[in-house]
Amino acid sequence: MQGIIPLINKIQEALATTSGRYEIELPQLVVVGSQSCGKSSVLESIVGKDFLPRGTGIVTRRPLVLQLYNIATPKEYAFFGHLEKEFTSFTDIKEEILRETSRVCGDNKGVSTDPIFLKIYSNNVINLTLVDLPGITKNPVGDQPKDIEKQINNLVFDFISRENTIILAVSPANADLANSDSLKMARKVDPKGERTFGIITKVDLMDEGTDALELLQGEIYPLKLGYIGVVCRSQKDINDGKSISESIKEEEKFFKTHPVYHKLSHNLGIRALSAKLNTLLIRHIKRTLPQIRDKITTIMTHKRQELDALGADLDFEGPKGAKSVMLSIISKYTTTFNNYIDGDFVKQSSDLLLGGSRINYIFSNTLFNALDSLHPLKTISDDDIRTCVKNASALTPSLFVEEKAFHILMKQQIARLQEPALQCAEQVFAELRDLVSSICLPELDRYKKLHFAIIDVLNNLLLEYLQPTMQMIKNLIACEDAYINVNHPDFIVAKDALLNIFKKGNDPPPEDNVFEKIEENNNIYRDSDQDSEEDSEEEQEPEEGYTRREFFDNLMDQDNVNEVQPDRKVNSHLKRPNNKEESKYSVGYEADNNMITHIPQVGLIKPPKKMRVDDQPNGREIVETQIIKNCLSSYFNIVRKHIADLVPKTIMAFLINKTKENSQQILYTSLC
Repeated sequence: MQGIIPLINKIQEALATTSGRYEIELPQLVVVGSQSCGKSSVLESIVGKDFLPRGTGIVTRRPLVLQLYNIATPKEYAFFGHLEKEFTSFTDIKEEILRETSRVCGDNKGVSTDPIFLKIYSNNVINLTLVDLPGITKNPVGDQPKDIEKQINNLVFDFISRENTIILAVSPANADLANSDSLKMARKVDPKGERTFGIITKVDLMDEGTDALELLQGEIYPLKLGYIGVVCRSQKDINDGKSISESIKEEEKFFKTHPVYHKLSHNLGIRALSAKLNTLLIRHIKRTLPQIRDKITTIMTHKRQELDALGADLDFEGPKGAKSVMLSIISKYTTTFNNYIDGDFVKQSSDLLLGGSRINYIFSNTLFNALDSLHPLKTISDDDIRTCVKNASALTPSLFVEEKAFHILMKQQIARLQEPALQCAEQVFAELRDLVSSICLPELDRYKKLHFAIIDVLNNLLLEYLQPTMQMIKNLIACEDAYINVNHPDFIVAKDALLNIFKKGNDPPPEDNVFEKIEENNNIYRDSDQDSEEDSEEEQEPEEGYTRREFFDNLMDQDNVNEVQPDRKVNSHLKRPNNKEESKYSVGYEADNNMITHIPQVGLIKPPKKMRVDDQPNGREIVETQIIKNCLSSYFNIVRKHIADLVPKTIMAFLINKTKENSQQILYTSLC
């Protein structure tokens, strides 16, 4: 059964380089102990050589998988799992452990779960495999990380929590066993002590008159696997150059001659420990071997099924063969992509929209609903229109509907169409990107890196084509904004807008009133009696009557409307008095002049810094506002139809079709 340990070692090495490392829990002996508990001395005594780095603080910062092989030849040598070089000097082995530790962990005294594999071949060892873990520490020292205790505890628990691990808890005899860090950690994962073995070091350093007999017999802290006591080399012995063989001889003498330990001497010491560990490991392997065999068989069956699903091997012999295979995969991938867009992929019914149908949904539903929800009159009020009209006309109020105001308001509404149009392009881009990632080919299941490379290239290609697509959509909006075509056949003209106002319920003014001519022979100078009568008649007329009639006449561009005469009220005050009237009222006039000095003076109120249209609109403004609103709605519908039609065409031309046409060439150029 001694050959079973090397077999387990080979499996352990193979699993360390594969994803199955944590799927199969191999039986192993894991050494756990605090710093300065004598853990390193025990391991070196088992091997019989000084090969472990020593120093202050944490020296072991990576798990060391120590595989011992007993050979018949006297030559002693070693190999590392990460090197093919043979080591015959154990000093060189010590330096390589330090070098490999620093390579992975750095120089900041941090720890790593990545193990170092060390095989030692010697005729002085027995077949055995041990895993040496970093020493448990409480407080960081020097340049150690502040969370060093947490790092080490996590690493130790990662190993000892596995059910197939036997825990070798190392504790010094000259310290209270209740404070043993190794036993505390072992109890957390093995509360019944069924897979924990105790190693008591420094038995020779106990106070005079005391012994560790009760401890070694398991009376203080019972363990099912028991305890073994050893005597370690002191630092003084190491400094004095005492060899391990000499130390082992002195250890045997100590136990045989001790008044308490001599009865148990055959079960104490390094030689007894090595034999005990070998027996424990073989027994543990035999107990767990059926479980390991079943686990390996299950994994192999699953992997064979995965391998069969990937299909036959592809012929990669020679450079032409590799390129031919790549071209075949790329061609199949791009064909599948194009078929999804064109709808040629359908082989059976599906309850989900796929490929091109999803893009069509964006065009016909998402974009259409977004554009349909936009209305020019929802974002501007009548006061906004009046304000724009007044600002556009400035010092010179227009006789007709203010066209400049209509242009300003219309351009504001056109700008609102850009955002949903750009969002449509972004949504189509996202659909194409998802489509690229969702394509699954059996060939690509075998070559994950190639699959990821194809996805990456196509995503970059889509992103490259998205930019000119977005720019073209912005250009469409800019074209609509650049020229407001009021001569468009579908655009409602001003006269039609006015007729629409009356059709909606407003009574049109009588034709005689709207289009009647103003009398040409109105005499500016009339008798005062006649003037007073006319004044009273005019006061009964609506105040806006003449203004609205004049606006309508100008708006409708009637040729038969004569030149507008001055206001009659003004004319009545422009009559020249005769001489009798002057002499009759000259005295009174002079008196009135004298009274002017006693009338309080009235000053102008300063206009506010911020002005807004807050007064009630007059008749002209009401009609003018309604005309502009009708015109805005009419022209906005025209532009909206243009955008709804041209945006999908732009996306098809600049994004989708270009990707379909160039994807295969770009993939082959980038990957082959």
